[in-house]
Amino acid sequence: MIKQLLFFIVFWCILSSFSDKKPPHTVYHNYETSISLADEKKFTYEVKYTMTVLNPSGKKNLGVAIFQNEGIKLESASIVYKKNGKTEKKMSAKDMVKQIVDSDMASSSYYYVAGYSALSYPVEVEVSYKVKYSSFVNLPIFSVINSDEELCEKAKVYVETPASLPLSYLAKNARFTQKIDNLSNGKKLYTFEAANLRLENYEVGQQFDVPILFLNIPRFVYYGKAGSNESFESLSNFFWELWKTETALPAEHVTFLQDITKNASGDREKAKIVYEYLQNNFRYISIQLGIGGFKPYSAISTLKNKYGDCKALTNYMHSALKALNIESYPVVIYAGGDIPFVMTEDFVFDYSNHIILTVPNKGDTVWLECTSKTAEFGNLGYFTENRTGFPIMEKGGKLIHTPKSIAQSSLLNVNTIITLNEQAGADIVHHISATGDVSQLIRPRLHGTKTQATNLLINELHWTQPRTLNVIKKEKSQLAEVQMQIDNLSKTKTPDKIFLDLYPYHFFAEDIKSNESRKKDLVIQFPFIESDTITYKLPMNYKLLSKPADVSIDSKYISFNSKRVYDEENNILHIYTQYSMKEKVIPAKDFSDFQRTNTEVLVSRSGQMILQKQ
Repeated sequence: MIKQLLFFIVFWCILSSFSDKKPPHTVYHNYETSISLADEKKFTYEVKYTMTVLNPSGKKNLGVAIFQNEGIKLESASIVYKKNGKTEKKMSAKDMVKQIVDSDMASSSYYYVAGYSALSYPVEVEVSYKVKYSSFVNLPIFSVINSDEELCEKAKVYVETPASLPLSYLAKNARFTQKIDNLSNGKKLYTFEAANLRLENYEVGQQFDVPILFLNIPRFVYYGKAGSNESFESLSNFFWELWKTETALPAEHVTFLQDITKNASGDREKAKIVYEYLQNNFRYISIQLGIGGFKPYSAISTLKNKYGDCKALTNYMHSALKALNIESYPVVIYAGGDIPFVMTEDFVFDYSNHIILTVPNKGDTVWLECTSKTAEFGNLGYFTENRTGFPIMEKGGKLIHTPKSIAQSSLLNVNTIITLNEQAGADIVHHISATGDVSQLIRPRLHGTKTQATNLLINELHWTQPRTLNVIKKEKSQLAEVQMQIDNLSKTKTPDKIFLDLYPYHFFAEDIKSNESRKKDLVIQFPFIESDTITYKLPMNYKLLSKPADVSIDSKYISFNSKRVYDEENNILHIYTQYSMKEKVIPAKDFSDFQRTNTEVLVSRSGQMILQKQ
């Protein structure tokens, strides 16, 4: 009982220290990692931490997953789960479950996984494990906090290296004290310490500024291949040595490529023809086998198999263009919405998980995402836009920057015909076309299962639940024709009036709940333009009581223009709307103006029309 009382006193103190901040669901009390390098080929990595998961919101942190592959092997592990100081479950390495990384991936990688199903909280956890690396390019990244509901009270990182392998390091979003000791064995010991690590003052829509510490040494050996982290040029050379022998294509396939591009007006059109051939005939499968994690399968094997990962498909595209004497370079890059680390020349670290292709085209540069069957030629998408990467090339490549996404690259066109009856029921035909990121976001769900399409239309776009729903899939930019029957489209109906929303669905503009005095920039997924036409065919014995007013709103970041035209003779109301989100990043200083404009759009979108019975 005393132990239990002391436990809650300690956690009352922890919670009270957050004052008006969001309280944590997980507290890491001590988190230590140790790296001991024998040389540039191998090192030992140890992790020890104690934490408390305070409530069900943090239950995912009860799981422990330790990554493994041919060059990373688990030596020992101990995971102990406690309630009120009493051990509830204890696991060692032999008790952990082996779990593949991804069922859709051909990979030699897997995890050793431990877990605990808590019936009540808090839960105390003690974790320690030891891993041996026999092959690497970068040292492990130190990162504990993944959300604004986590706190790390004390963190320590120890790195022991030979004097010939000096450590470079970079801390982001945290202050680490550091010291260097010369050891009697001729090695150096680097110690880093930090306290109260957390995601400070998180605001909705900001980039996720997690506390993180990057570590690296100047040389490495990866699966027997020596490389250098001294510059991005030297890192590019390492990749080139792995790629340079994999670009040959059979003579008959080169002849085929020449034939399908013979009528092209120039290199750009030739590249487009080959890219569309790739999209129509190859498929993406992630393959992470041995040095295959960095080295691509040959262009010949990818051609034969008609599938590959980002490396293999990019290498095939690069090889096909090379066969047509068109210059191109694979680019090593990070793909994803949040970018914890942007590669810069002053700290060399291969923070990447993807390969894309750049085609210089004599200054008219084209960027290609070779893993997508639906991306338009030259459109990368939001997950690789506006960031740095390094090209794989013979004499090394400096960092290069991918283009910033623009609204004109992601277009949504919606054409909806709504035929109303006297009971406010409706037959609806909904034509949807899109390009760029909008297409990449919507297509998989419209072209997926009926449940996925229904979830998109009803739960996300807020259509009234239909009596019937039929989705006819289309190709290229024409995504789908959606046919729906709704028994009652009106939320309010009197004996002689029908009240209808102007917009029966919510494709554009969402309310952004945030304090107007923001400190962090607002980052949306991608800018876009939506052109929207709704045609209401009104019941014969009902007339529009009054035409809704036209609306025109324009600001630095948002524009919204809606023209409402009533064809009284044919009893048809047309609503023509164009909505544009012009920028991906809204600076914090402009947020209040952005929010006011967005609210104006939301008010306009929520307007109604009234039909009067004749």
